[in-house]
Amino acid sequence: SDLFKVLISLTGIERKGAQFAFTVADRPGCIRELTDTIRSYGGRILSILSSSNHVPRGKRKLYIRVSGLDRPRLDRLKSIFLDEGILRYLVFFEGIRRQLFLADLFPE
Repeated sequence: SDLFKVLISLTGIERKGAQFAFTVADRPGCIRELTDTIRSYGGRILSILSSSNHVPRGKRKLYIRVSGLDRPRLDRLKSIFLDEGILRYLVFFEGIRRQLFLADLFPE
């Protein structure tokens, strides 16, 4: 129970905002590039989780939870990341509603 509470706290899930899920190249600087882009639109990074399970060699799953983005800025970021071909999904938490956008149902 306590471990579960710690994991919940680490992910920032109790806060409102949005969560981006990406599949990116596993190379130095890729996280910073994404977070710089998000910050340039006014996003505040709440948490970053990363995994190399179930992705092709040289790739990495990356989950970034953010706050401070209104819907228009969130939509612009979604378009940018879709154009780059790295967005897997986006969840937007608005009040008690959650909106889910699936970009990649069948990742490589």
